Amino acid sequence: MSDRYGRRRTLLVLAVAAVLLPVPMFAAAGYSTAPLAIAAVVVLSCLVSSLSAVGASAIPEQFVVRGRLTALAIGGTIATTIFGGIAPYVVQSLTETTAWPLVPGVLIAAVGVAAIPAIRRGPETAGGHSDISAADSSPELGDLQTESKGAHNHA
Repeated sequence: MSDRYGRRRTLLVLAVAAVLLPVPMFAAAGYSTAPLAIAAVVVLSCLVSSLSAVGASAIPEQFVVRGRLTALAIGGTIATTIFGGIAPYVVQSLTETTAWPLVPGVLIAAVGVAAIPAIRRGPETAGGHSDISAADSSPELGDLQTESKGAHNHA
């Protein structure tokens, strides 16, 4: 989908869904019958997996080829620390303190709200819409592409 419509557009739609869906889905999962709770969990799982799938291609494309691995390592480490380490503790503390089981949904929605401006400012990197040229950013990549074409012509 992101190849056809663009990474930025797809991420914006998913970010809006991340703002609108978590609170009602957490409510349905916590206050409903088993089939509705399962449906709510499936909806949230689809949202998360869609964001992960598009993010897996969109995030690396934000960096020039030469520094891409370093940028991903640093960004991934910081994100894992915040969202994998601190966020669960904060969610549990807030849920216990407020006795409100929808806190996780509200926090997910808040992250979605915070992500929308960043997504809107980011370059479109899908398909032919790329604002970042990998060949321009890395002479070695351009050389490899030229060598590959030359080797193919001589084969």
